[in-house]
Amino acid sequence: LQEINPISESISINTLNFTVRTTSNIPFDLQKKQKLALYFNGELLGNFYLKNGARKNKTDYHMDAHDAVGVLDGNEFAGGIYAGQTVSDVLARLFDGENFNYLLDESFTDIPLYGYIPYTTKRNALVYICFAIGAIADTSSYDGIVIYPQKAVPNGEFLHDEVFSGVTLEHSDIVTGIRLFVHSYQKSEEVQELYNDNLNGTAEVIFNEPYHSLEITGGILGQHGDNYAYITGDGTNVTLTGKRYNHVTTSILKENPDIVFNKNIREVQDATLVHAGNAQAVLERVYEYYQRAENVVGDVLVGNKKLGDKVKIDTDYDGYRTGIIESYNYSFSLNEIKAEVKIHE
Repeated sequence: LQEINPISESISINTLNFTVRTTSNIPFDLQKKQKLALYFNGELLGNFYLKNGARKNKTDYHMDAHDAVGVLDGNEFAGGIYAGQTVSDVLARLFDGENFNYLLDESFTDIPLYGYIPYTTKRNALVYICFAIGAIADTSSYDGIVIYPQKAVPNGEFLHDEVFSGVTLEHSDIVTGIRLFVHSYQKSEEVQELYNDNLNGTAEVIFNEPYHSLEITGGILGQHGDNYAYITGDGTNVTLTGKRYNHVTTSILKENPDIVFNKNIREVQDATLVHAGNAQAVLERVYEYYQRAENVVGDVLVGNKKLGDKVKIDTDYDGYRTGIIESYNYSFSLNEIKAEVKIHE
């Protein structure tokens, strides 16, 4: 199963589940996070990393694997306050230490980031970044993660003989408007106690909000940032203080002017890299996505259509629809790939 979200409200963990059958009695010696590359007719569909494995009986070995996003979900990112650092610089730190590649579309390279990322997983941090800049994160057909913009025009088509009968048009609840919260962080002089206890050795203190100008008494302040600090003590009382950031939020709203009653306003509150400089672009992007309330779901022959492509598809009863391929749930035959596809109009 491979998925993308065109506005990166979330970034899915893609999965590969399969069974290996052997006629010989061999031990199960694959290791967790072992890399598995999935090819079909010589073409890479994606790389996965073993998550769980089990020997089911004398001949069968069942394996569950996830993609690079699943690996990022198990690794921490310190985050912090951002005041103009470029996307390329922040992503270089995010992917540091990982054993897979990432490819950033050049249109995003020099975009400055303003706002805040909490101490979180690398996967969540990637969501904050991609949502703020309008990027898709995709692990299909690549050794790692590709970060690219939505396609503006169709670049593929599912022809009539590539679509199996039973294609469904799914209608979601109509979102009549988007309320987007805009964030600003400014240094204050308000001092907050962050640690106060006897300490013998080294401890990592993780903050529930960002702080600056850290000071320590009774111990040694080691590596630290806006969201964390390593402190060392010799068995006596250690006190760590820091100064808060003033976090100011405002909101902007865009509504469908044709809908007066039965409104359904969707709120986006926690995207803390949304600031005054990018808020309007983010609002337009999210609003346009939710104005398209239909998905085309059904079985197709994949051919050369990739996840994230903008394609036309013949419904056979309601004409052609056009949208972005959001997911493939694959099944394989000897010569072709069949998949349940979801296309968001």
